[in-house]
Amino acid sequence: MGCGVKLGVGAAVALALAYVWLIRNDIVAALWCFGWSLAIFEIVYNTYIVEALYDWGGLLFQGEELFSDLDQASDYTWQSSALAFLEGSHPVLGAHSVVGLLPPAVASEIVGLIKPRLRLLLAGSWGGIVQTWSFKRDDYSAFSAPETINTGNIVWSMLVVEDELVYTAGNDVAVCSLATGKPVRRLRGHTRAVNCLGRVGSTRDHCKVVSASADATIRVWDLRTGQCRRMMGVVGLCREINCLQVAGRAAVVGLRDASIEVWDLGPARRVRVLLGHADAVRCLHVRGALVVSGSLDQTVRVWDLTLGVCLQVFTSQPVLCVHLLASGSHVLAGSWDNDIRVLSVASGEATAALKGHRHWVTSLHALGPLVASGGDDTVRLWRVDTGDSLKPCGVLQLDGTVSCVLMLPG
Repeated sequence: MGCGVKLGVGAAVALALAYVWLIRNDIVAALWCFGWSLAIFEIVYNTYIVEALYDWGGLLFQGEELFSDLDQASDYTWQSSALAFLEGSHPVLGAHSVVGLLPPAVASEIVGLIKPRLRLLLAGSWGGIVQTWSFKRDDYSAFSAPETINTGNIVWSMLVVEDELVYTAGNDVAVCSLATGKPVRRLRGHTRAVNCLGRVGSTRDHCKVVSASADATIRVWDLRTGQCRRMMGVVGLCREINCLQVAGRAAVVGLRDASIEVWDLGPARRVRVLLGHADAVRCLHVRGALVVSGSLDQTVRVWDLTLGVCLQVFTSQPVLCVHLLASGSHVLAGSWDNDIRVLSVASGEATAALKGHRHWVTSLHALGPLVASGGDDTVRLWRVDTGDSLKPCGVLQLDGTVSCVLMLPG
């Protein structure tokens, strides 16, 4: 029996014992068992369930993005109910606080597992600075004071694995502590600038970082050891890789020669080429079986990743960033003219233009109904409402021109 199964059985047994002790009116014993079941389930979820979803590939390969959407879409009903029970404010289960019956450390741990955590917003800059803000769910007006990490290089792309920040650093991929900014390790091997990052896996011990570079290679790194496990090279003229999206075992890359290639990271082989753009592909976003690409040819295209066909073409300005909303009905496209266009997948037309940035819009990222856009020296926040209409809900000032943005559920 695998370790994950054993832990799952342990969580079920602890929950059953909690029920037994509750029937016998032994509240303290019941709460101890309940606490253990929550703690074990948290371990199983973070270590095994999330990892399995990444490995499944086709069904849930957007991984974290799916969890972010579910997290924001939920109303925290079970968390609110459980928290009210523990704190003695549940309308049905009674008004006597049961947290007080537990040792403070245990009570704090149990409540901490249930309470929603702060979200994080990170913004990288051309000046080599990453600034981090924390905020509460549904409260986009109460951001913390920013914390700053000096990287020394333009940050074109970044991701967070547990408590570590992974970011592009010239020809290298750098890893530092998210809390302190202290360097941890450097992943070396590329011979030209690393333009984009992706990952397979969720925990540091199981995570593989995928990097794509202007040297026309894709590399897969073991984050724990810092070793390059696999390298794939595109061939031909003008093959510099501008952008990357990782979906399960698939790496989708946009190239300077206007093509899009799909690689299987398992056997390290190219499985598909998408042709249609007339100039460099600058940005990609993958959601489910759909790929959205933006190009300097002033078009945005929507592709079926399974069939390899183009489903829709939008005419726009030269496009620097794209994002397909969770509904799948609209695409956001940031461009050289400082605007973000809202494009209807069904009609192929722009339905709105979001204004506010004073310079190119270089990055888009979404967390549930919240969208962050980066351009000039600001990060602007937009909330997706009914019908995929977007409303402004905040502006954050950055010390320098924004190169990339990232939001985390916490």
